[in-house]
Amino acid sequence: MSRELSLKIALILTRKYGISMTDESKIPQDKINPTLGIEEENASTNKDATDSHFRPHTAPQSQGNPELIMNIPVEVQVVLGSTTMSVATLMNLGRGAVITLNKQIGDLVEIVVNGRVVARGEVIVLDDDTSRFGISLTELIGK
Repeated sequence: MSRELSLKIALILTRKYGISMTDESKIPQDKINPTLGIEEENASTNKDATDSHFRPHTAPQSQGNPELIMNIPVEVQVVLGSTTMSVATLMNLGRGAVITLNKQIGDLVEIVVNGRVVARGEVIVLDDDTSRFGISLTELIGK
């Protein structure tokens, strides 16, 4: 199975069944086959297909087209801060309640993609629209 097809399968399973891409070893075959449009076959009539499942996989020789993944949407979150509170305190929150975070004004915020911190930056007010704010990146993680 090509890497491109594997990525498509993982995305479909994540969106349709809520199965994380890190859970691929736990994905039941009965979820994979209908997603791919594969009909169940009698195992005794297709022994080669069953045996090929256990053969070593070699990577395809072509490099593929990296532009295919460039339009895949990813969720980007900006974490302003966090706090810990009891369930009782959480349940008593109401309109106008103030939650104190562990960050101060001027501290860097974290940019998180798929649960991983990828950058840090400063909160800024946009020049062209002062009713909105953005993040000016100051540090890239892992580069």
